[in-house]
Amino acid sequence: MILNVAKEQLNWEELQHHEDFIRLDDVMSVLHTELFYYKNDDLTVRATMQILEHSNRDNNFELLTNSYTHAHPESIRLEFRDNHKIGDYKNLEEAKDAAQVYFNHHHQTNHK
Repeated sequence: MILNVAKEQLNWEELQHHEDFIRLDDVMSVLHTELFYYKNDDLTVRATMQILEHSNRDNNFELLTNSYTHAHPESIRLEFRDNHKIGDYKNLEEAKDAAQVYFNHHHQTNHK
């Protein structure tokens, strides 16, 4: 079993390969943070946030959440996916701040 849960502060890293957004010609970079990851023999669950930097918008930084579940008993792979746009922001710091607020309000777990 693998379990990883974001705790207090979100840790951002740049994705070098962002296939999910390759169809968008104006995406210059993608930052990614993992909120939750769980995996065992039968199930994978993951929740992330991404900040996409666009080259041709007034508010260039788009904040998205992405959650998915893979059920894989007997090598049958089912995927349940949820993408949600939180908003567009003028700069990277605004987008990161909005992500932290969203995380604190919607995702943060109680640590006992």
